[in-house]
Amino acid sequence: MSAGKVSEIISSELRKAGYDAEAAPIADGGEGTLEAITSAVRCRKRFLSTMNPLKKRISSYYAFDKKTAYMEYAVCCGLHLINEKDRNPLKSTSAGFGILLDDALKLGMKKIYIGIGGSATNDAGAGMLQALGVKFYNKKGEEISQERILTAEDLNEIYDFDASSLFKKINGVDITVLSDVKNPLTGKNGATYVYSQQKGAKKNQLKIMDNNIKHFASIVKSKMNVNPEFPGAGASGGLGFALKIFLNGTIVPGVEGVSKILRLDEKIPQCDVVIVGEGALDYQTAFGKAPWGVAKMAKKYNKYVAAISGKAGEGADELLGTCIDTIYAGYNNIKITDKIRTHSENDLKKTVRKFIRDFQNNNLKNKITLIYGRNKTKDSDYA
Repeated sequence: MSAGKVSEIISSELRKAGYDAEAAPIADGGEGTLEAITSAVRCRKRFLSTMNPLKKRISSYYAFDKKTAYMEYAVCCGLHLINEKDRNPLKSTSAGFGILLDDALKLGMKKIYIGIGGSATNDAGAGMLQALGVKFYNKKGEEISQERILTAEDLNEIYDFDASSLFKKINGVDITVLSDVKNPLTGKNGATYVYSQQKGAKKNQLKIMDNNIKHFASIVKSKMNVNPEFPGAGASGGLGFALKIFLNGTIVPGVEGVSKILRLDEKIPQCDVVIVGEGALDYQTAFGKAPWGVAKMAKKYNKYVAAISGKAGEGADELLGTCIDTIYAGYNNIKITDKIRTHSENDLKKTVRKFIRDFQNNNLKNKITLIYGRNKTKDSDYA
């Protein structure tokens, strides 16, 4: 279920029990960020014809209100858009997102928020820059950006570029990049070696892609006198690098940025209890995930924090006591099956109702409360 759907169900069950509840679906900059923002912020959606990471034409969108635009990289360049058998970051491009961003600039947007997680690309933003009007030239001085849409495979051919038209477009535009990734651009901790295999890269492609980005970065460094190796440059296959260096983007933690857009710092002080949620709460939750970020914010105002999740995974108990006071989960650390997914909405409602009963009976405890046991396999469990 989406963050919007989950927050709708939780708030609905609370209202049925007689409580005031406000749904505030949140995201961390990755897939679902735009949906979370548009479900809580009054804005319009603008649909355009663009392309996916493998250059197939698709329809995508961004949202805006007056002179502020809200954008998500994954809506047109996300890994979920490519069938697993077709995934190949060496052949991928960020050009589709460049088409959306160019439209927002032409529309006169002066403040742009961009969530950049969940990508299928590894082209250091070259395709996006091309779509924004940057011209790229090869060793002979020939414009290669006029011949084809650039991918990660083409970066080693770039020996010069002209970004003057882009710099004019972004004059007076404030861009905030929502990303929790701290990786540098290249090397063993960079975009390619850390993230590209989960995007479908083969091991024999890693050195090629990393060297291609190093080459492109060296050209940019020489021409613009900048340092390409900063924390966050490796986000979304090097898109973080392109957004900061070429578009003067400011990179902020995803949860922090989305929380600001949703004005959670105004809403949390006015409530009694903060409920956070995640598909699977586990040891990774504390590493910049959305529920942990909101829980930390709630604790600044000394609020009671309850977590409601699909399952309590490995290390979930370690989250208790610091920012999260109690955890209610549908399941223990089991494999989620299609049967469980089919009944996920009803199981979430049951989980919320159990939390409400304990809240009403003053029976909330600093522990993990499971709605089902370790192995849920019988259809009778759903009765």
